[in-house]
Amino acid sequence: MLKELKRMIEIDVIEKVDQPTDWVDSVVYVTKPPGELRICLYPKDLNNYVRRPHHYTQVIDDILPKLQGASVFSILDARSGYWNVKLDDQSKLRTTFNTPYGRYCFRRLPFGLVSAQDMFQKKVYQTFEGLPAVVAIADDIVVFGKTEAEHDEHMNNAMKRTQEVGLCLNPDKCVVKSHRIKSFGNNPWSKGLEPDPDKIAAIVDMTPPTNAQELQSFLGMVNYLSRYTPDRVTTTAPVRDLTKKDIIFVWGPELQKAFENVKKAITAASTLAYFDTTNKPVSFQTDASKRGVGATILQHGRPVVYASKSLTETESNYCNIERAMLGIGFGLERFHHYAYGRQVTIETDPKPLE
Repeated sequence: MLKELKRMIEIDVIEKVDQPTDWVDSVVYVTKPPGELRICLYPKDLNNYVRRPHHYTQVIDDILPKLQGASVFSILDARSGYWNVKLDDQSKLRTTFNTPYGRYCFRRLPFGLVSAQDMFQKKVYQTFEGLPAVVAIADDIVVFGKTEAEHDEHMNNAMKRTQEVGLCLNPDKCVVKSHRIKSFGNNPWSKGLEPDPDKIAAIVDMTPPTNAQELQSFLGMVNYLSRYTPDRVTTTAPVRDLTKKDIIFVWGPELQKAFENVKKAITAASTLAYFDTTNKPVSFQTDASKRGVGATILQHGRPVVYASKSLTETESNYCNIERAMLGIGFGLERFHHYAYGRQVTIETDPKPLE
């Protein structure tokens, strides 16, 4: 611990505190590979009085359409991301923490503050603001271009910005000029978007669950890849029933078969197209059953994203036309950011609507 405290002082992250302070927080110690110790602030009481700046954080559906047409990608990783944000004198004393070796405070933004994510995201946004081919969520920063020359131009602009603001990068985690990357939990490349093969392998390698908690973990991993699976709700329905309240967990041959079917559906996930934000036609395909409703966005016949949700007991009792309309409403609500301001064609089974 003392060694890490000295290191943090040397790199200007913390400083010794001798004066009385209004706040003294606890710290927690986290071991990171390969056995390094990280000291994190635990400001449980302080967080009750911190006002969040609530900086907007982009979501994956804001980012992906911007990659349309790109063929060369780079990933920039901010080294100890939060530590790139300096604290003013008043704020840093409020991060004072106690150790067996005395009191210290953070000179730079510590992990644990309720406002930390907003402050860091604002720093990243301001660093790359105005650069058309740089996108970021937290410390995951992607630079891209349609050609290698275009990519290099955007990369030079990004590097100039990092130097201007003093944003430190971690060269060990940066990826430069690749035609396929692993970022934002997906694998973007020139042909579209693919699921992370490591996440698929983790699902395929899972053994049958022995209790509801293990089953919930499995379903959570499947749900993470939901944008790639067109009929997730129906496929997972037999095993999902075991997570209901007051249901005794009994695993049998039928559930094992359903479990394997879910894995097959995940491995069959296809490459998705990037959403084209120009005036290209947008189609919504929707469907409904007693188990759930689903929706798909398509452009030129290629799927962009899938979504589905299970129905409540009341919704399951809707008549066919009501479930069909529920499916349409679900699709428009789930994909509202793709539908607003655009002419949308809705494709659904016409029989329930007759």
